[in-house]
Formats: sequence, C-alpha cells, structure tokens
Amino acid sequence: DDIQREAKLVLDKPLYEYLASGTDNEQTLRENRTSFQNWYLRPRMMRRVSNLSTQTRIFDSCKLSMPVFVTPAGVHNLVHKDGECATARACGRAGTIFCLSQHS
Repeated sequence: DDIQREAKLVLDKPLYEYLASGTDNEQTLRENRTSFQNWYLRPRMMRRVSNLSTQTRIFDSCKLSMPVFVTPAGVHNLVHKDGECATARACGRAGTIFCLSQHS
C-alpha cells in the first residue's frame, strides 16, 4: 500500500489506474490481496546475523542471490524508457531471474 500511494503521486493518472487495476471483475486482484494478508514477517531479535545468506538454487544449477524473481508483465516501457531491457539488467545486477513476457 505504501508503494501504491507513492506511485499514485508520481505517475500520470491513466498510467497509475492501468497499473493498479486488475482485469475483468478484478477477482484475482482481490484474492491476491486477501491471500497476502495471511502472510506475516516474524522478526527474530537477538540472533547472530554474521553468517546469514538469502542465496538459493533452482534446478540444481542456477544460483540466485535471493528467492525472488521478476514475473512477466509486458508493460515495463510504460514506466521506464528502456522497458524490459532495464528490468533484465537490474535483475542481473541483483543476481536474480527476470522472466520475459510474450507480449513484450
């Protein structure tokens, strides 16, 4: 919600409405929001953090810096002039995966 509030301030209204909306009756958007409300971060205080790592592997050979990847959207050029190329470069620098949309 914080990011959406900030996006609403900096993006043109039609672009913000396009990016913040879902398709059809927005059922998937509502269900996703509801599902994410069931997740909680459990802070763990007073723990050693000198040897923590977010690295993981997928397919036994691909090492990622974190268990996060960027999903396909196909509209990156609406918010950055280099579009998906910029997102792919950022993912490469971050050590994670970018999945290209067939609509890019």
